Amino acid sequence: MTINVAEVKSAIHAAVAEVQDGQQAVQLANEKLDAAQQNLALAVEGSGAEAVQTAQAALVAARDDLDNCLATTIGAVEQAQTYLASL
Repeated sequence: MTINVAEVKSAIHAAVAEVQDGQQAVQLANEKLDAAQQNLALAVEGSGAEAVQTAQAALVAARDDLDNCLATTIGAVEQAQTYLASL
């Protein structure tokens, strides 16, 4: 089965839209993590407990992972758009 250029472009546009939806979800998740981190910090202010420090570090790591995910998807969208422009 052969597909034409218009179908390829349409499929790429659909994929990019799905990635952009995912990016919005990642941004929302980042906001939620920020809020959780602030709430945790307020709740345990002054605590030197190792478990608290571990929890805070895990939230920072999760935020970093989501930032990396977002950056990677931005690159993917840019490459897809570059390919689209070449069609």
